Amino acid sequence: MDTELGATAPSAASYERGLPWTRRRPRLHRNLNRAFAWMLGLFAAGQIWMWFLSPHPFGLSIPYMVTYGMIIVTTATGLAWLVLCSRWPRPAAWGLALTAVAAIAAIVSSIREIRFNGDMRASIEWRWQPTRQERLAARQWTSAAGSVRDAPEIAAEDMPDYRGANRDGVVVGPPLDDDWKSNPPVIRWRQAIGGGYAQFAVVGDLLVTLEQRGDEEFVVCYAAESGEELWTRSWPGRFWEAMGGEGPRSTPTIADGRVYALGALGRLVCLDLTSGELIWSRDLLEELGLSNSEWAMTSSPLVLGERLIVNIGGHYGGGLIAVRRDDGSDVWKTEGIAAPSDSPPAIVAAALSGEAPPAASDSEHAPPARPDGRRNRAGYASPVLATIDGTPQILNFDGMGLWGHDPDTGRALWFHHFENGPGVNSAQPIVFPDGRILISASYNMGSRMLRVSKPAEQWTVDVLWGGEQKPNRQMKSKMSSPVLVDGHVYGLDEGILVCIDPADGKRLWKGSRTAPSRGRYGHGQMLVTNGRILLMSEDGELALIQPDPRELVELGSLPVFDAGKTWNPPALVRGRAYLRNHEEMACVELCLRRETGEPAATDAGATNAGP
Repeated sequence: MDTELGATAPSAASYERGLPWTRRRPRLHRNLNRAFAWMLGLFAAGQIWMWFLSPHPFGLSIPYMVTYGMIIVTTATGLAWLVLCSRWPRPAAWGLALTAVAAIAAIVSSIREIRFNGDMRASIEWRWQPTRQERLAARQWTSAAGSVRDAPEIAAEDMPDYRGANRDGVVVGPPLDDDWKSNPPVIRWRQAIGGGYAQFAVVGDLLVTLEQRGDEEFVVCYAAESGEELWTRSWPGRFWEAMGGEGPRSTPTIADGRVYALGALGRLVCLDLTSGELIWSRDLLEELGLSNSEWAMTSSPLVLGERLIVNIGGHYGGGLIAVRRDDGSDVWKTEGIAAPSDSPPAIVAAALSGEAPPAASDSEHAPPARPDGRRNRAGYASPVLATIDGTPQILNFDGMGLWGHDPDTGRALWFHHFENGPGVNSAQPIVFPDGRILISASYNMGSRMLRVSKPAEQWTVDVLWGGEQKPNRQMKSKMSSPVLVDGHVYGLDEGILVCIDPADGKRLWKGSRTAPSRGRYGHGQMLVTNGRILLMSEDGELALIQPDPRELVELGSLPVFDAGKTWNPPALVRGRAYLRNHEEMACVELCLRRETGEPAATDAGATNAGP
């Protein structure tokens, strides 16, 4: 018996020495176990609250980012618990922990790039997958001709500009076939394309867009019938940021046989439509001493007669420049471009009504500041021509709010402050026939209806609903622009389609439990034609919607792209949708005759059913 006890005692002591030091302190061990259990419980409770109970005032961005952080913290804590608190012997616990760390390191080292969609949902590009440049290289680039014989005349059915001829998302063309089940759309061609988020500008049988290829920005002209590349024009420059990735953001504008394009870094170019030959170019940000916006220049150039208008920004916004279309020389510049950081323009100071001027910030979502403290509040919408109270003016929705400018001089006629933290105003304003203007933004801003008028010598801006005292958050447009159809507004509220009554801002419906998509189209883009909404979802699916203020009516859908981020606005010309994202481009036939399967004839007199 004594011999057995003597043999057992050393083995017990040896076993205890093999345990982690926390296991040899029972109270500490219990407290650490409880803390880990509490952390797991809080993680689970937090996930349930964020995903199922929270109203998501900022969309799904915060739940995704918090979840990523929780996963990292929980994984690190779990490995620490394995080493310090588990019942495993120390060699086994350390071996398992090191194996897990090695596996994680192997996975991380296999990642080429992590991309995020509009809700910060991550997608991974692995190192063994072909790169975008490799996919582009696999395509035959330039045609034998290398140019276009004649520049086509712009017709009513063309889309030479961002979101259509009037920049309101309304397209003239033939009625679309509603029965996508028995007569589905046909993808005519699909191929690789360079990066970026431009739309196709379409005139005749030509498609023109902006792309990123390697370390250069490209303006590219394609044949609409085949997708064949006809010509390119490039210049050095590459913009990249973690959320949006690389590439230009604005859409080229076609007018009178010329192409006008603004690159992500502020290069403004004028090209010949038939050959891509450079006529003139300017580096606007460098010339004007401005920093870039956090998500780059996105202003699609606006053609007004012999002038070209671009929103280039400034510390307090209001930064428009007008140049001559023939040579690019200055016509006028607004005072917002040169406004110092400590002295806002008078019209902005009055609108702020005693609020502290927005100071340059180094926070994650603040626009980058120059060394002198100036930043760029250009925002991400594009200027548009509108007639307000009988007066033609340029509406510019930038990072500070909505402006009305005199087209002849650039003078600010009026300004309405509408600013969120990151200065992200991307949605185009809707101008109603009676002069009301609807603006909408994300980051918990919502929508606001304005009436702008000039009862006497001064312009006035009245808030009809959605003011600061009683904000309306029924529709928060982040990247997409809402549309007006038959007196109702349809837009994406943090990725979910909604319908609101413009009379009072009341939301009539949000999403659907019966539609296949449930109304969750992500941060996609919309067009309107003949009383139908054509919506390109963020996930690369094309949907046809019948506008109805009572419910969401989805007539059909078609998966087009596999990539998880389609932010580019669609182009719809003569019954064909010309689509692209940052990796692929495609042509989809939407108007087929049921009997022959041939494209339907264009009705040049067809118009949108909405006001």
